Amino acid sequence: MKLFLLGYLGNVVDVWEKFDQENIPIDLGFDQTSLHNPWTGGYYPADISFEETNIMMAEKPELFIIKV
Repeated sequence: MKLFLLGYLGNVVDVWEKFDQENIPIDLGFDQTSLHNPWTGGYYPADISFEETNIMMAEKPELFIIKV
């Protein structure tokens, strides 16, 4: 059995989608998402940039919750 560890700084959704597209099997995965407070930056929507998300959290928090 081979064990590979991968570190990625970014949205983990992008990584999982790429693994799926490339048919790369994953037996176990986890992320370090801040689950204690998901509505204020614990999660960032995959299709919106970090900067845009921060603006949305400040100016349109109800939309941010829907996107998350």
